Amino acid sequence: EVQTLEKGEIPSNKYMTLSAKASQFDRAELAIELLEEAQKQAEADLKITERLAEYYAQKAEFGNVERVLKQYVDRVREQSPDKHIEALRQVANWSKRRQNYTLAQYFYERILELDENNPRTLLELAEIQTSQNKIDEIRITLERYIKASRREDPALNDAARIYRRLRMFKEAEELYKELIKKEPAKLVYANNLADLYLRQSRYDEARPLFETALAQLRGLEGDTSPNTIVTMSNLALLYEKMALYDLALPL
Repeated sequence: EVQTLEKGEIPSNKYMTLSAKASQFDRAELAIELLEEAQKQAEADLKITERLAEYYAQKAEFGNVERVLKQYVDRVREQSPDKHIEALRQVANWSKRRQNYTLAQYFYERILELDENNPRTLLELAEIQTSQNKIDEIRITLERYIKASRREDPALNDAARIYRRLRMFKEAEELYKELIKKEPAKLVYANNLADLYLRQSRYDEARPLFETALAQLRGLEGDTSPNTIVTMSNLALLYEKMALYDLALPL
């Protein structure tokens, strides 16, 4: 069946079908050859690209993985220029899911060359840099992200979350304090700051935040709400750390 098909006249789904058949019969090289031909002859197809990249990843041929993904992006740019950024994001996300963080970072950075102040991409890039523990780059990217997001609360909270994960407590503390100043009624920010202090053994600073949050949550949501229970557990842990066992036991 493969031999009777003429190159350039096979729809992409046919390539996929034949490649799957070849794989079923342990013809991995033929399966790859068919998908490679599809990359050249058929319309740009993400499923074909992902399947081919997966084959090469399984063989640890990461140079070919990169080539295939870049080839897909180039074909999309040629065939549908308005979908260029979307294609870059698709292959960046695929690389991220496969924990190929270096390649994911490469594609996110290509997006930012085309749209340098895109908050979504800046946050995705910061997450990738976090996975690689690139501290200096993370600071720069998160500063760009916050600025591009006009210092809106979700962006400040995202950045604080990343800083906290990396134990960059000073940076996280500054952002939580800014959030509390802007939204004093939003208890999650006070809770997060208290947890930050708890992690640093700054118990005297954590205590009033947890106690105030717990009192308000009990009044607003009751003792059985998930938020109340989590705060209660955190406060009990804090009391134990401070050797205030009489206060911890009732919680």
